[in-house]
Amino acid sequence: MNVTPTIRNTLLLSFLLLSACVSKTPPHQGVVPKSVAIIAVTVAPGVSSEQSQSAMARELKELVQDIDGYRTLRSSEVERAMNTINGGSYSSLVQNYARNGSLGATELSALSATRLPVQLALIARIEQNDVDRTHAYNEELRNHSGVILSDRTRRVLVTKRKVQMRASMVNVATGAVVWSRSYRSEPETKSAFVRYIGSSFSGTLAATLVNTMTTGLKDPEWPLAASYQLTVRSLMREVVRNLPSR
Repeated sequence: MNVTPTIRNTLLLSFLLLSACVSKTPPHQGVVPKSVAIIAVTVAPGVSSEQSQSAMARELKELVQDIDGYRTLRSSEVERAMNTINGGSYSSLVQNYARNGSLGATELSALSATRLPVQLALIARIEQNDVDRTHAYNEELRNHSGVILSDRTRRVLVTKRKVQMRASMVNVATGAVVWSRSYRSEPETKSAFVRYIGSSFSGTLAATLVNTMTTGLKDPEWPLAASYQLTVRSLMREVVRNLPSR
């Protein structure tokens, strides 16, 4: 059975008015001031994510809501609204952004056609999540008098997590991209141990014995990487800072 555009739009409007956060706005007020729809947080092909996409979308929503006066529309509500107008349009938009990190004219038009009662829409994708355990360096050690100790050094192991996120903000009414930016964070964790150095052959043997007694037969393990969730959350905060003040 075909549904006329008028009936279909009426059903969609009724659904949106029942949505969380924006549901308190009477129909005659139209678009809710300082409002954002969270479309999705996706992951680029080949990139490992240590958190589900739905969980990341919820975190982004919570950070937006922490801003005084801002109200939000959940990604599940955006999905339902888009698919009511054009079945499969939400999945197409999200998959395209995951692949390319951009929104095409077709996807933007489908989003705008939903007439969501919000000013803006946010979508993001994780573009990189790597852990680097290749960086290490030595530090000089000194005695209580400040003299450098020549028979030992401190070995520092550094684990670096590299996370990059791209986010795009859309004007829902016009379907235009307001901005699209990449955000990057590389938090480091460190561990250190003392390595003894021999100044002669016999001294080297003795130093090797001391090192074995101190750290074992193997070098100490690299420190754990910084939390993926906290790193992503820090990038989301940067995204949220770019929301307009009104």
